Amino acid sequence: MKRNRILSRIFCFLFVSAILVSCSTVDDGIKKTQLGMTKQQVVKVMGDNYQIKAMTQTSEGALEIWRYTMYVLDSSRQQTTARSYYLLHFLNGKLVEMYQEDAQPDIIIQSPHQRPPHRGRS
Repeated sequence: MKRNRILSRIFCFLFVSAILVSCSTVDDGIKKTQLGMTKQQVVKVMGDNYQIKAMTQTSEGALEIWRYTMYVLDSSRQQTTARSYYLLHFLNGKLVEMYQEDAQPDIIIQSPHQRPPHRGRS
């Protein structure tokens, strides 16, 4: 039992450390990122922890949109949540636009047709 608890804490520490290192890599990398860089150059300074959000063919060429996520540590719940996103637009493999968006909290929408749970007769 005690061994499992120790292993759990070690795993949590390593996970949080990895997230913090990832955040600092993105934060430091964005400062070095410049318009006109190739995708390979961006990966070299920002890392490869990105999501491809869109790919399309335009009249100007191939457009690809990447998203890097910045995380913040919520120490009270020992978890990380998205703080903001960096969106990078590549046209024909070159960075042509980049901007930051604040992460929006998850919105839970309940169906208006859903009935509350039955609690018995009143």
